[in-house]
Amino acid sequence: MTPGEPHANRFWLNSRMHENVRNKRMRILGSLLLAWGPFAIFWSMMTIVSFDVEPLGAFTQGVGTIGSAAVLSLVVWWLTGQRPWPPTIRPSFYAMHVIAGVTFSLAWLVFGIVAVSLLNFEPLPNMVEAMQAFLGWRMLTGFWLYGLIAGVSYTLRGREALRRHEQAALKAEALVSSAQLDALRSRINPHFFFNTLHALSALIHKDPDLADDAVDRIGHLMRKVLASDSHDPVPLSEEWAFTREYLELEKLRLGDRLRVIESIDSEADSCVVPQFVLQPLVENAVLHGVAPRPEGGIVKVGALCRRGRLEVQVEDDGPGPGAHEGNESKGLDLLRKRLDVLYDGDASVRLARSPRGGCVATINLPAEKK
Repeated sequence: MTPGEPHANRFWLNSRMHENVRNKRMRILGSLLLAWGPFAIFWSMMTIVSFDVEPLGAFTQGVGTIGSAAVLSLVVWWLTGQRPWPPTIRPSFYAMHVIAGVTFSLAWLVFGIVAVSLLNFEPLPNMVEAMQAFLGWRMLTGFWLYGLIAGVSYTLRGREALRRHEQAALKAEALVSSAQLDALRSRINPHFFFNTLHALSALIHKDPDLADDAVDRIGHLMRKVLASDSHDPVPLSEEWAFTREYLELEKLRLGDRLRVIESIDSEADSCVVPQFVLQPLVENAVLHGVAPRPEGGIVKVGALCRRGRLEVQVEDDGPGPGAHEGNESKGLDLLRKRLDVLYDGDASVRLARSPRGGCVATINLPAEKK
């Protein structure tokens, strides 16, 4: 850092601070003009109609009178921030506002007379004498105006508080969902890891040579599981590519006993899904529909996008849902919980008997694309 850099940084920070203050003042001035400008015009027109005043004089009276109210409204805004609306009826709260309303009316009367006198170049005593006839009316109007300003201020503050509460609730909900997903992922990874190790141990006893190839595949799968962020959705095509890797590993163990049929619609292929949603369904089909049978079986993977929904199915020709439901894998249970968190109940996982007598697992969720 050069000797001049700290000074330059301080100068830049000071410039930014002054610019922010200036912008804030401009926003406040713009809001006041937008809110009180129509009142000033209305007051001027009423002065012309009711008192037959020249337009220029009526305009200066409108600007001076309503301009004073606009300045005092900033004090009312501050007061409503210092004295929030109570949750229950409190006489002291309403008494405070009655006193504040009377004070506002007196201040508005005085400031308005001074402002109009200055704008019209009229001696102040003349203005006071002219306003004596309307003193009671101006006081009542000022009290009503105070109530209006205070009511609008409390309404705006209430809306802002509600917005902050909603944002806090959404943030808390997002944190809870993230924590739930992290907890589920911490259970998914070891579950998948132990299942792949079980497949490897079975393969080592059956065919040591194929076990070498299986080790490489397991290493690739585990790097994918441990390195990825399961919070990020991926295209179904990517999820299916990962699941095919798992199926290739199972084929090393089961050989020709495991046969796979793919039927994924091209439109569904580009829909995004949470990571690791397809593999548990395929794993369930292999473990319960294919592996226990000496003759093996077929696992059919299909996906279809229709009417804004994505439907993914994994079907086997095994003994049917009874075998799945009685020994349902932990992966399916975790999958249901993940989808419930991610889609707020707008996704489902169900098991049913397939038309060919086996079991069909179906995921139904909103069709979304990147």
